[in-house]
Amino acid sequence: MLEKLTRENDALIPGHIAEWIDKCLYSPKTNKNIEYINHIYGLAKIQPPEIIYAESPMGVQLIGSFLKDRRSVRDSVRDSVEDSVWKSVGKSVEDSVGKSVRDSFKYEPFLYAGIFYDSYWVAFYDYFEKIKINIPKEFKTYNELIKNSHCAFILPFQNLCIVSRPHTAIRRENDLLHSDQKPAIEWADGYKLYYLKGVEFTFDEWSKIKDKTFTIKDLMGIDNADKRAVALSMLSPEVLLKHVGGKLINTGSRGTKLYKVENLLDTNRTEYCITMKCPSTGRDFLEWVLPEVGEKGDADLCQRSAWTDDKGKILSQNDYKTMVEA
Repeated sequence: MLEKLTRENDALIPGHIAEWIDKCLYSPKTNKNIEYINHIYGLAKIQPPEIIYAESPMGVQLIGSFLKDRRSVRDSVRDSVEDSVWKSVGKSVEDSVGKSVRDSFKYEPFLYAGIFYDSYWVAFYDYFEKIKINIPKEFKTYNELIKNSHCAFILPFQNLCIVSRPHTAIRRENDLLHSDQKPAIEWADGYKLYYLKGVEFTFDEWSKIKDKTFTIKDLMGIDNADKRAVALSMLSPEVLLKHVGGKLINTGSRGTKLYKVENLLDTNRTEYCITMKCPSTGRDFLEWVLPEVGEKGDADLCQRSAWTDDKGKILSQNDYKTMVEA
């Protein structure tokens, strides 16, 4: 039994992750949709269906709503794939891989069909097949078919299966779905999804951020912490300072500007921040500094406060200059 991953095993993980991200986001050219769908219907012991294509996952849902009187076999397909594939491969890995190794990965039970929904658990077991763990043939067949189909999302009915075609455009930055100029994902029928730094936003939220009309009031109306953090990071320093009433109190030797913000967001706290220009991109960015540093009114000191020496003291002006120019 495998109780610990080897260095060779560990070395395979980044490439394995990248491989599956690409499979999900960039659909393969080979078309094994019919073979894949017939296979999962066969697992449910249902006759192969007629296949209808929609141009997006939303299109699949809309067509499905018109056909709501037909008997859906989604639960039957789901349960059959789970019984025939997921449970068998799960048992195999459990018998061959120690709990400490299994627990170092995260996965959840199978729910829907299509590579967008299946990739997290299929990729999990595909990794163990890659490191030579004994994997049942039921999984190998399913794995091969889903890798070579481009069924992003399917909605199965009795005698009929609705399939979403792949997206027509996808935009990423640093391996995250992201675009502050265009939708992050687009489909041929006009369906679009909007992401910033890997977090989904509504069109209205995204548009306000893109057009720089997003306000602190809008920000405080967002309940999701991840979304709120991304939205805050996307606000330009100029817009943020305007809405919090920042007052310029000092300009440093390198153009760094120190601002004082009284009663930040009605908290009765006085905070300080600096704005600087990124030397590589030329874009302005903002950083908050500790009040006890900011209240000294020295922009250069605030900029240096992010770096300390081996005794925990803020770098001197000369040491900071040497570090920057190195």
